[in-house]
Amino acid sequence: MVAETVRFLVEDAPRHATVLDMTLGAGGHAQALLAAGVEQVVGVDRDPDALAVAGERLAPFGARFRAIRSTFDLVDGGSAGAPVDGVLYDMESIPKRAQEAIISRVKVMGKMDIAERRLPQDGRIELTIG
Repeated sequence: MVAETVRFLVEDAPRHATVLDMTLGAGGHAQALLAAGVEQVVGVDRDPDALAVAGERLAPFGARFRAIRSTFDLVDGGSAGAPVDGVLYDMESIPKRAQEAIISRVKVMGKMDIAERRLPQDGRIELTIG
């Protein structure tokens, strides 16, 4: 997965100055990005032990790496200290057995054709939370 991430954020991107690594962990992805030429990686993690491990691992990159102890919801674009060109974070995947039901429900909510599976469709959903 590291190779795909580097290819997407470095090779396929028109500009790769600053990347936010929102789940820094031990710093493996950040290390690969910095080694591939990303100018700066700002690593975010809520675990101080993970930040310490990543800090040691990424020390050879000097000021090109900066760590922030925080969570997703508290980080904004200004946290990076520079314009952000890419964001790396873990995503939960929807279980295969639930995917079709969720897709159909979204299509119904957006007044789209639930039978159409090959062509893109436009729909609009208004959702109020809270």
